Amino acid sequence: MVLGSLPACDFNQLIGIVGSLTGLLFSHDESTHRSFSFFVIICLLFVPFMRAQENPLNDLDLKEMLKEAQEMQKKASELQKNPTSAVGGKKLAEMEAMAKQEAARQEEQEKREKEKLQAALKKQLEAPGPVVLPDWTPATPEFKAAGAPARKIVDDEVRIVQSGTS
Repeated sequence: MVLGSLPACDFNQLIGIVGSLTGLLFSHDESTHRSFSFFVIICLLFVPFMRAQENPLNDLDLKEMLKEAQEMQKKASELQKNPTSAVGGKKLAEMEAMAKQEAARQEEQEKREKEKLQAALKKQLEAPGPVVLPDWTPATPEFKAAGAPARKIVDDEVRIVQSGTS
């Protein structure tokens, strides 16, 4: 029996048919049969309304994208066969020149930033004011200071440093 060719019958007959089929499969009470029968009937009624997925090869955008991909694949295979061709070599040389220019530009920018940082650190280093350790600095009995604290650049920061022996 094919789903599309069910005989015409009313709803109660359909429940009875499905109920008797489920009764053969399961041995539970009548309410279980009714709920399962109802579920099967709903499934059978809504199957014709479900649509199958459309054929993706009929989509114009997809066809266009497939053509572009095939063309790109052909060009890539041609470049692999002739890597030193005029067009490929020219583009490669341009790309290398651009990469060198970009690297030089980045180096110059880093150099300028480093110079700015050094100038700012030097300005901080030469700033007037007392050069003393903060009050909260703990005293270390093993450390013997050798001179007064001084400002020094440590790890790209201006710090107050006390030299001595321990």
